Amino acid sequence: MYRRRYAARILVLLLISLLLLTASMPGTAHTLDISRGGGSVRFEGMIEAIGHTQWTIRGETVLVDDSTRIIEEGGKAEVGAWVLVAATWQADGDLRAEWIRVELPAGAPGRMIEFTELIEVIEEHLWVVGGVEVCITPETIIEGQPKVGIPASVRAQWLEECWQALEISVYRSMDEGTEVEFEGVIEAIGQSLWVVTGVAVEVDEDTTIVGEPEVGRIAEVTAFLESDGRLWAEHILVLSEDDPQMVEFGGLISAIRTDRLPQEWEITRLEPDTAVSEMVVQIAENTLVDQSRAVATPGMWAEVTAYGETDGDLRARRIRIERPISVVVEGTLKTDTPTVPGWWRVDEQCVYVHVQTTVVGSPLPEMRVYVEGLMLGNGCIWAHRVWPV
Repeated sequence: MYRRRYAARILVLLLISLLLLTASMPGTAHTLDISRGGGSVRFEGMIEAIGHTQWTIRGETVLVDDSTRIIEEGGKAEVGAWVLVAATWQADGDLRAEWIRVELPAGAPGRMIEFTELIEVIEEHLWVVGGVEVCITPETIIEGQPKVGIPASVRAQWLEECWQALEISVYRSMDEGTEVEFEGVIEAIGQSLWVVTGVAVEVDEDTTIVGEPEVGRIAEVTAFLESDGRLWAEHILVLSEDDPQMVEFGGLISAIRTDRLPQEWEITRLEPDTAVSEMVVQIAENTLVDQSRAVATPGMWAEVTAYGETDGDLRARRIRIERPISVVVEGTLKTDTPTVPGWWRVDEQCVYVHVQTTVVGSPLPEMRVYVEGLMLGNGCIWAHRVWPV
């Protein structure tokens, strides 16, 4: 089968940004990107309504009960506040909130977002990019030639009840036959369609497939853009189980080394009730670093998706940065043998007590204690101080 081909190649970061249909984007035009009926999800958005047992956040109905922790260090949980939500899909399809953390109070300006999506509407003072309405002001910096249907990278700030665009970088239009190359995890395998890291690619008898296809494995894809926007895969290389595997974890950034390429980040891996370890992750030019919530600096929380190379190195594919929130909680110590360092349970809250934590007295099981520290992105607390009530 004859396909027109051009030498132009698109970086993996751009391809994933454009075609990752399941990506969670800000704005009420988008719904949650996770399958209903099981599993956990975290998302953020504005509180639109508060009922007795149900809240509406970013267009999604969330069940809130007595076990839901409402964290109001960043402001009052009320309509208009911007919040981060950790929730679990119930068997009946409902979404129940584990905790809701206020990021910005109602009416507070300054919320920043950065994303890349397709331009849908262009008007004099208003664009719609990926379902998100952004206001265009005389100060907005626009790079490239805007056109409906082509991708744009947007940086915007919440001001005066709208997302005001600070910078918009418009990518050039991709012509039919443009070659794209990317690597990702196989998420679905169909007779004529595969999904690799959220990107749908068509396969047929002319597609060369090397390796044993299996959901969960990593594949390297070479594809061509069709006239109707679809991707046809010319070549797919499925890496074997002995090849690099994906690793996902969260932790606190302890150091960022920029004096070498690729960069190396040291991250303290923190997962409840497991051993704490120091991870070194390499950050390449095509690593997607999401800094829409916080700037990557030591002390920030990082959610990492990386590939384990055969030589033992970890090469990051995607990192999402969040700012830990200062909290003070009170509860009953449920850990039978509290050690330092170690994971403690205060009521249902997981707390990591490290060597620099100030522990007043000798806490015993069933003792009421206060915990002062940082609420991390996984809902646990990095303790600064623990003392009896």
